[in-house]
Amino acid sequence: MGRHQEFDAQDVLERAMWIFWDKGYRATSLVDLEAATGLQTGSIYNAFGSKKGLFLAVIDYYIERVVGLRVETVLQAGKPLEAIEAFFRTAYVELPKDQLMGCMLTNSATEIGSVDAQVQERVAAGIARIESAFRDRLLEAQAAGDLGTDKDPAILAVHLASCYQGLGVTGRLTRDKTRLEIISDAAMSCLR
Repeated sequence: MGRHQEFDAQDVLERAMWIFWDKGYRATSLVDLEAATGLQTGSIYNAFGSKKGLFLAVIDYYIERVVGLRVETVLQAGKPLEAIEAFFRTAYVELPKDQLMGCMLTNSATEIGSVDAQVQERVAAGIARIESAFRDRLLEAQAAGDLGTDKDPAILAVHLASCYQGLGVTGRLTRDKTRLEIISDAAMSCLR
């Protein structure tokens, strides 16, 4: 008979998410995960199968809790084009420079997504969720007459998702909010 799980899985995923998000998959050690989650290595392996199993669960958690929440509370709120702009700007405007960690999906894609099919699949699903939300809002903007009919919402959504990923990488690398403003302004200019 298996041992009863005696921890809050959501709390463990939340704590592990922050350490993976900050350090990346490769640089995060089991010692880091033990310190962050309060679990011993054996418990991590029993619950998630491996460090990678925990990482995959964390990506899923990030998509639901971070991406999903931002899509629901920022991107789906208010007028479509204003919401898209807010989605970009809220990724950095009020954050201290040391908290500009980028998007965990993009970070994971650039670190190991090209060599790990499971990570690549999950990252692609998360980015597709953002892209789909952009497309839906662009279609709304077009229906309301706020976006020209000469513009293709599907193509613009791909472009915006790419700009958003670039925003995260630039923020993480440079911590320069002026550069992030430039990226945001350029992304929005294609909608006008």
